[in-house]
Amino acid sequence: MNNPVIIIGVNPIGKAAFDIFIQNEILMYCFLDEDESLHGQELFDIAIMGSPKDDGFLKYIGKKCDAFVAFSDQKKRRKWVNLLEKRRKVLPKNAIHPKSSISQYARIGEGNFIDAGVYIGANTEVNNFCSIQPNASIASDCHLEKYINIGANAAISERVTIGENALIGAGSIIMPGISIGRTHK
Repeated sequence: MNNPVIIIGVNPIGKAAFDIFIQNEILMYCFLDEDESLHGQELFDIAIMGSPKDDGFLKYIGKKCDAFVAFSDQKKRRKWVNLLEKRRKVLPKNAIHPKSSISQYARIGEGNFIDAGVYIGANTEVNNFCSIQPNASIASDCHLEKYINIGANAAISERVTIGENALIGAGSIIMPGISIGRTHK
């Protein structure tokens, strides 16, 4: 049985992740956001309870709840992932859309957002905390490091290495064997 999920970030990624968790029949606990004007409101009948800095909410993460960090901005995502690792000793949960296609021979890390229509080929590694937007395609034998954003409809050919913090724009086409950004192989 899956724990309920707390989504950190009321934004487009948070809303899409909510939809993914619901489609995967995972219960939602609440949203947390730094914007105090949102506190006490509801989104999709789920409460926006307070700030992710509040230990009153964080104490549930890792015990009674899982968490998902919903930011496409790598600096914000890194900030909240680091907070979860440091204060709660946990990594965020993956949000993987049920209409994505991931090879059973691909390796997927933790805290990733993988939206509808995404294809990930065999022997491809998607490290932690990546965001892969709708209908992106990542062929076989690719290596994606941490904190990568891949835009909608991007096509990444085989044997591509993408370094940490890289941004691949919507509709981009990356040819076979290319290395992008800082890599740590």
